[in-house]
Amino acid sequence: MSENESKTTRKRRIELGQHHLLDNRIISEIIQASKIKKEDVVLELGTGNGHITRQLSDYAKWVYSYELDFRFYKIAKKDCFDKTNVKIYNLDLLEFEVPNFDVFISNIPYSRSKEVIKWLCHKKFRNAVIMVQDEFATKLLSHPGEKKFTAISVIAQYCFKLESIMEVPPDAFFPTPRVRSRIIRITPRNKIMKADSIAKVEQMFSNNRKKLSDYNSESGQTVGKRKIRLTDPDAIMELIVNCEISG
Repeated sequence: MSENESKTTRKRRIELGQHHLLDNRIISEIIQASKIKKEDVVLELGTGNGHITRQLSDYAKWVYSYELDFRFYKIAKKDCFDKTNVKIYNLDLLEFEVPNFDVFISNIPYSRSKEVIKWLCHKKFRNAVIMVQDEFATKLLSHPGEKKFTAISVIAQYCFKLESIMEVPPDAFFPTPRVRSRIIRITPRNKIMKADSIAKVEQMFSNNRKKLSDYNSESGQTVGKRKIRLTDPDAIMELIVNCEISG
């Protein structure tokens, strides 16, 4: 690869928020946290160079991995050629029908973090382990009343139990990001959220000053005067079910 090609590839990865994990200790932590069983189907978003994919294949029955960048798709296919339980696709996982899966694994590109969380809200699986930018992880884990409590906090916490596994320093990746990352374990609460409900949650948070009483209850119930950002996710979802939310 020429110097110019290397710079172009690095720029493309940075624009997409792609940073490949190199630290084997942290990869082991991800696999351990995922609690993969021998009969499991694992779905991986972002094959990268195939390093994590190979290790996942040692624990699972099948690994289906999706990589958008054709350059890395070719590298991963070559690296995993001897793994008969690995299927790698040069496709956008979020845009296609995927096989049923038990475990979801992803070092999520920073630019797609919210999109992936909302996609998972529609899916049935046992658990997931994701790595996201630390700032985004804070939003996922924030409680009502905290500064970073946002629509994505409600969406994620309503659908999932979220656990912070560990913080990951920038030097664990290539190229080295400017921010720290965090590994999060996701366990479904068996509350699948439909697209229209997600849109309503985002609409509610689009006006920081609105209170619950600003929404009209179809059932005639009193919804109170608390601000949206001080209300727990289950209560917000109950409001969405019982109330007509207008613009």
